[in-house]
Amino acid sequence: MTIRALDTDADGRVVLRGQVVENSRACELDAACVLTVDVNGLQINVVYHFGEWPPCENEGAIRQGLEVHKGEWIEVYAEVSEGGDLVTCGSSDYYIRPSSNE
Repeated sequence: MTIRALDTDADGRVVLRGQVVENSRACELDAACVLTVDVNGLQINVVYHFGEWPPCENEGAIRQGLEVHKGEWIEVYAEVSEGGDLVTCGSSDYYIRPSSNE
């Protein structure tokens, strides 16, 4: 299954829920900040900050992403990039928030 299969209405946006496997906070060193999220055995990358360039205007998602820890369950609303990752930078409507595992 690819990430595009999760975009069932083909609008380029996805809402998913899963458990955080890793939170790479590399944007603090000018690389991308990325959450790796396990969704039913599929690991999906969620980019919540690109580093220095291009700028990410979604301050809420940046704050939310930086607060996430390995093992937590989250819900993500984001757009699907051409590379297949999810990206929260494109709109202030996108989010990362705590969720239950049910």
